[in-house]
Amino acid sequence: NNTYFVPFFMVALGVDTTVAGLLLALLQFGGLAGPLGIGWVSDRTNPRNVLYAVMLFSTISTVTLVLHSQITAAFLLNVVVYGAVVNARGSLTQAMTAEAVPDEHVDAAFSIYFFVGFISGPIWTALTGYLVDSRGFTTAFLVISVTYLLGMGMIALISPRRRGKSGAASG
Repeated sequence: NNTYFVPFFMVALGVDTTVAGLLLALLQFGGLAGPLGIGWVSDRTNPRNVLYAVMLFSTISTVTLVLHSQITAAFLLNVVVYGAVVNARGSLTQAMTAEAVPDEHVDAAFSIYFFVGFISGPIWTALTGYLVDSRGFTTAFLVISVTYLLGMGMIALISPRRRGKSGAASG
């Protein structure tokens, strides 16, 4: 999605490339802080619930991005939150994947995880570009938002292993 943020900011907010670039930098700052902070919370609470919350906030922050028509404090907060939650999804999903499979299948699980991730990235970029070109930014962002909700449903299919007192996986 980062491919489309500079043009989105320029069109939606009427700003020049410099301001749009600064907004992208702010989004990426959220993307740096989010995985660290949200990962810390996930390590100390229920990781599945944290991932559900991250997916929900990914949906909300994506939908609300298209509601802004000028740079306000609410918009800047929206950009930071978007960057934080969207970028935290990857590390949280990787951790959940590692927890969900037996040790002897971790390599295979991550092979599939990264294959799907690397093959879907260019496909999503092309699809998003098509949607932006044919239907506009709002439709593209709404479609992306729906995928986060679908992701929440997919998370429900993963059964995490229980951890013993020593932190080692049991069962």
